[in-house]
Amino acid sequence: MNEHMNHDESSLSVFSYPFLIFTDPIRVFRSINERPGWLFTLILFICVSMAVQYEASRHIDYEATIIQQLESSGKTLSEDELQKAVSRAEKASQFGWLTAFVFVPLYLILLSAFYHVGVKLSGGESEYPKTFSTVLHSYWPGTLFKSILLILLLYRRGLIPAQEIETIVRSNLAVFLSPEAPKWLASGLAVFDIFNLWTFLLLGVGLSETSQLSRKTSYLLVGVLWAIYINLKMGFMALISGVF
Repeated sequence: MNEHMNHDESSLSVFSYPFLIFTDPIRVFRSINERPGWLFTLILFICVSMAVQYEASRHIDYEATIIQQLESSGKTLSEDELQKAVSRAEKASQFGWLTAFVFVPLYLILLSAFYHVGVKLSGGESEYPKTFSTVLHSYWPGTLFKSILLILLLYRRGLIPAQEIETIVRSNLAVFLSPEAPKWLASGLAVFDIFNLWTFLLLGVGLSETSQLSRKTSYLLVGVLWAIYINLKMGFMALISGVF
């Protein structure tokens, strides 16, 4: 059983959570167990996601992107149709980064529900706000560092097809695959990422502290949930790729 610090020792300002998670994650998670503040970190998370999408939209070569899509699907367009498609894509991208304001919170809400169900099935004791805050702060460090690295690399590369953005940060096993490799395999290997490892380690500690689970049980739970996620992701990609 975990030894938890009392309120006076563990309580922190919620505004310190997204900063201290880098240097003292256990103390942050113990404070979350007392006061599951999440709004400030969520705002930062959304801002970072919006910045990445905005910068990515400015560095996408839309003509090359559409040509690659046509080649992979075996379809063709006339020059006039191609230019119209490029124009529509460029117009849509002008405000596409604003979608992060909606989709990032929705994604985190659903993701936290996934973990919360796992915690309950594992015999843990936690309320959803605690799980949400734990998941949010576990994903924050890796997301921030990978986003910064992505933006820096985009500046160096200039215009690139949208398909290359997912692999521009060479931090996962999918970068070792050839371009002809099956998409379902690439999607699965992409999860094995150095930044995801950081998230995995934080989740194991965080759920243990906020759900009254042992460290071993917490890490086992995260491992099982990630295995389910990887299989679902690979299955979905195989389905839309026409493998089944």
